[in-house]
Amino acid sequence: MAIDIAKGEFLTPILRLLQGDAFEAQTTNMEGKPLLGDDLKPYVKYFIAAGGRKGDPGVEAFKAQIEAAARKEWPAFFPNGGACTHPNFSYKIIDGDGYDQNGRHNATKEGMAGHWIFRFSTGFPPKCYNLGSYNPMTDQLAPINGVNPIPRGYNIRVHGFLKSNKNATKPGMSLYHDLIELNPSDPSQVIISGPDAASVFGGAPAPAVAMAAPAPAMLAPPPVMVPPAAAVTYQVSAALAAQGHTLESLRASGQTDAVMLAQNWIVAVAAAPAPVLAPPPVVVAPHPNILAPTGSVAPPPAPAAPAPAPIAAAAPGYKMRDPNGTPYAAYKAANWTDEQLIANQHMVPA
Repeated sequence: MAIDIAKGEFLTPILRLLQGDAFEAQTTNMEGKPLLGDDLKPYVKYFIAAGGRKGDPGVEAFKAQIEAAARKEWPAFFPNGGACTHPNFSYKIIDGDGYDQNGRHNATKEGMAGHWIFRFSTGFPPKCYNLGSYNPMTDQLAPINGVNPIPRGYNIRVHGFLKSNKNATKPGMSLYHDLIELNPSDPSQVIISGPDAASVFGGAPAPAVAMAAPAPAMLAPPPVMVPPAAAVTYQVSAALAAQGHTLESLRASGQTDAVMLAQNWIVAVAAAPAPVLAPPPVVVAPHPNILAPTGSVAPPPAPAAPAPAPIAAAAPGYKMRDPNGTPYAAYKAANWTDEQLIANQHMVPA
């Protein structure tokens, strides 16, 4: 579908999500009061802000598109097509090297320095998709067990419409988004709100406490024996290959094979063999009388502990879909949580 710029339709270049949430509706303002429209009726808003590097041709072209529409809609504030004369005209563009309304330098906020920040909002939940997977019946992204598939810090493209707010007392333009596309992203760049664990716990060592008596030594569980991995090769998924992407071009974007596998951008051609559990060691119990004095009989040994319950093949309502065939039990033995398995797409709804 061609983008109709004349009608205000836009498709952004790849931007980095910095603020807001693609899936969570806002019902209150920054003061905690309900959002009210001009008719004083409450409403909900889906808001995101995303940044693009200054000087990037695509980012500068998108910014120019917004400014050109503003001149067309509000000619009185742009004499002879020049600079805007209204001190509070709203472009929905923030200078990442400027200052916010509270006088705080924007460059102190993660991801803003050296970027133009575009603010998008809508009254309806936007439809979200992975790059190359756009079926509205099967491919729409949504949080699973509280895990947001598009966290702040990830790369996105945004589709929507640019319109004048038609408010003479607060003139400006609005960016209404309806579609979001998740692009290859680095999980290490996720923006996490709240205090940093290292600064909280690292700066306040735990007080010394009395140590309890050590528990009796127990037999360690058998180690996981992994045979030498077979050679693994990858190929681009059919959807991305149809768009001209190659394995080299995707790797050149800085993504690891693990990230691209998790996002279904590549598939394994020859998967590595699954881990094999080594058999447990054979424990030989000595005869109870071997150390007893002559003529005495040692008490009978304690009954054996019941065998542990078998570990499920997957969490209820889910099934494993690990590219290497690693079983659910092996992940649980390595202290993986169900939420981590779902977030990394090793476990999917059944």
